[in-house]
Amino acid sequence: MRQWDKKQIEELLTRMPKLQDGRSAQEVYRNVQQRIEKSDGKPKRFWLMPGLASVAVALLLVVLALPLLPIREQEVPVPGQNQLTMEKEINPAVKEEKLNRKVSIQPSLLKPEGKKYITVAAPDRNIQFVVPLTYMVKQEGDTLVQTLEGTAAAMNEERLGLSRNIIQDLHVSDDQNKVTVQVKEDHPFGNGSASENMFIDSIEETFRWLPYDKVEFTTDDHKGISLGNMGELAELPINHFLRKAYLTYQADEDYPKLLVPTVQSYESLQAAMEAMKRGDEMYELRASIPTDVEIKEIKGDHSHLTVRFSENTKLSNEESDVYMLHAIMLAARDFGYKSVQFEGGIAEKIGDITLKKRQVVPQAPNVVTIREKHE
Repeated sequence: MRQWDKKQIEELLTRMPKLQDGRSAQEVYRNVQQRIEKSDGKPKRFWLMPGLASVAVALLLVVLALPLLPIREQEVPVPGQNQLTMEKEINPAVKEEKLNRKVSIQPSLLKPEGKKYITVAAPDRNIQFVVPLTYMVKQEGDTLVQTLEGTAAAMNEERLGLSRNIIQDLHVSDDQNKVTVQVKEDHPFGNGSASENMFIDSIEETFRWLPYDKVEFTTDDHKGISLGNMGELAELPINHFLRKAYLTYQADEDYPKLLVPTVQSYESLQAAMEAMKRGDEMYELRASIPTDVEIKEIKGDHSHLTVRFSENTKLSNEESDVYMLHAIMLAARDFGYKSVQFEGGIAEKIGDITLKKRQVVPQAPNVVTIREKHE
């Protein structure tokens, strides 16, 4: 097809005959009205030459302009699409890197057995809640805060369908039972309530898994941090037992399943476990206790909790049952219990949890392991 440039189109249009109608608007109207009155009552169709000429010119312009229009070769991803899918389509090198690595999740860390680990909170991909992620680290000479900063900087949350953590943007130091978080004067954490909430939630959810009782804030060596709607904040006490339920989250089928503490806290463990049966549609969190599971009794005795399933409940080594038991144990930990024992369910062992025997509550949730596939 011939390619037309702008100059050629202009020259062609100037050579076209001019179409003019010297009549006034009133004269055109009178002529039309007289023809309608002389007709048999049915208005006859008529074409006005100026209108026809305009249509012809418009069609000509469309035909001539077609070769000049860019041809779309691929669909541009819209916001909210799977970031991993987008990178696979756009960058072959990233695709190869993803394919060469395998991510696995253990719902919680039950027996660290002297191993060193660190937990860092990362926002979900919609920036609505935070997810605690636990990484096993090497036994080296780094201090706890050095290990925290190094782990936060090395995390690749997109492999889990999450957003980038904010801990890596902070400078952290500690002194016995308190930790100091330093930010820059132009920090972004006070830009609106969503940003402020995500900042506070990330701090709380990260440091409650560490042996600190208080976080102090500084801005360029000046005490306190400005958070806009919240005003100036000098320090934040750390509550290690937030009394939350645990639900399951999975960005989509390409990502592993994670256990997530609810945004809301609950008055009792019974209320929290009821929430674990319902899920939370607002945040796209699914129930961690399957609908076909019937819990007959929940009995707390000081620091020990007993959960008894009904005779009709048949637990198996399915993923849903494994995650349920870990979620219940994490919720029990959030309410201050130190051990849990499961009764009923027939099976003797579900995953790495032995039923009908006292189990120590988990040390931390969502143990992330990244391995090369050829290993």
